[in-house]
Amino acid sequence: MTGCSKQLSYDELVSELPTISNSQIITNSTMKYDISLPKELKLAEKQYNDTLWFEFFLDKTIPFEEGTNIVSVLRILSKEKTPKDVWQKLLEKKLMNENYSTHSKGESSFLNYPSYYAHCSKTISNKNRETIIFIVRGNSSDYYMINLETGTEKNYPNNMKQLLSCVKTFNILK
Repeated sequence: MTGCSKQLSYDELVSELPTISNSQIITNSTMKYDISLPKELKLAEKQYNDTLWFEFFLDKTIPFEEGTNIVSVLRILSKEKTPKDVWQKLLEKKLMNENYSTHSKGESSFLNYPSYYAHCSKTISNKNRETIIFIVRGNSSDYYMINLETGTEKNYPNNMKQLLSCVKTFNILK
């Protein structure tokens, strides 16, 4: 890992989370979810079609290369039976092909819903990016993938812990 921050395990990251201050509640009736995010994270990109709904939030005041925080929410239709099956079919090979290192993965009770998580990292332009992905089942044919990403050069692990506090507020709307 580049920089002076020590890599923390998933279990270390999800323990002792901070209280979210200065947050905003994002509600999306099209994608049927809500989540509380820091006010500095703004919607940067979105896409809605028949099989994929996607929203991408980032702090535009910090350049990507300097470790901006990112949260993305995808809602996808899938015939897979479990969040783990979705991980294995849709994401595992993609991340391996993009040179991500997977530190840990497995079923998780961290969210308010049964989920599958993966804790990964990747070096981009000599800067390490750390990612935690959660996959949650929505209704019978859709899944949510919540991706949290931050740089490890500045304010790590506090930035990731703040993002984890946010994802803990994720709620599927009926």
